Amino acid sequence: MDLEERRAKCPLTREQLESDHGEKWEDVRDILVGLRATSPEAIMRARFTALRFQDPQFLASTEKDESQSIRERSKQWSYTLGLEEMPAVDKFLNLNNDAFNLQKPISFDVLAAEGEWLEFRITCPLGPKKTSVEGPSWSMCYPVSSLLSLLVQE
Repeated sequence: MDLEERRAKCPLTREQLESDHGEKWEDVRDILVGLRATSPEAIMRARFTALRFQDPQFLASTEKDESQSIRERSKQWSYTLGLEEMPAVDKFLNLNNDAFNLQKPISFDVLAAEGEWLEFRITCPLGPKKTSVEGPSWSMCYPVSSLLSLLVQE
């Protein structure tokens, strides 16, 4: 399959990607169809898109955690995104876990980028009962080289 055919198979439209990523939408599209990320910012933008469109498989396969398989991480993302009901014991243990705010991310902003380090913010609502109020922002400084190495399906 040539590059244009791969790009045409992207499940999201240009408009959907452009609304979140502006002029960088093509970088995200290329990652979503299996091309290698060209920068830490590009892969994190693609992961934000996976959050917005609730794709636990993409999230799991673009992170490195040697203690869990991709299948196990995908299951955890399904719980976090609210796609699957979490077992009662896990629900109790994660009662106050802010990660569940990632179910409805609002925006992604790059705060700083240097080499393989990216500082970014994902803004999320406070929770299901306060969706009209903008909640805490998650700001992270993150080395994404391990993520880049996972996306080599050219």
